[in-house]
Amino acid sequence: MTDLIDKKPTEGYYDPEPRFGACPYCCRSHGYINVRNSPWFLCDTHMVRWCTSSGMFSDWQDENEEIWEKNVKKLEGYTIVEPIDSLDEIIPQPIDKVNISGEKR
Repeated sequence: MTDLIDKKPTEGYYDPEPRFGACPYCCRSHGYINVRNSPWFLCDTHMVRWCTSSGMFSDWQDENEEIWEKNVKKLEGYTIVEPIDSLDEIIPQPIDKVNISGEKR
């Protein structure tokens, strides 16, 4: 997991009590994309994804196969992870590698 430590977090949405889960490395989410009725949340910084309950949101009904195919292609580069539900679960990073802003020292 060393390669994850060296990545600087992007803005993304930070939620200290994530209702739909959050990246286990930075507790952020860059939103979600649908594949049919399954919403996949993303962390673009760490290239990870996680799925919540199918049919949770209704916006998938306004999409079509073309959109879902593009979303599948984007998801191919992301690793599936178990999201965290609180800051207590965040995966610690070595302090000597990353400072508070996420930049390498």
